[in-house]
Amino acid sequence: MARIENGRIMGDIPDSGIFGDDLVRGLNPGSGRRAVMMKGTNVETINPSRNYSKSELISRKTGKPIKMKTMPDRTKG
Repeated sequence: MARIENGRIMGDIPDSGIFGDDLVRGLNPGSGRRAVMMKGTNVETINPSRNYSKSELISRKTGKPIKMKTMPDRTKG
């Protein structure tokens, strides 16, 4: 199983992909924060119930794993 270090997936990504729940758990967002993927200038919230394929987790431009981090939750109240 791949682990997340400094916002990037380290180790082999299985051909079947990785569930979003595993990615979120690896980032360990605190309360009031959400896990996101940085795809170039686009930011996409990680869906815990979705399976992300290997091609979605590797940058087409550089061939390296994409950057992931946590950011404040965007809820208004």
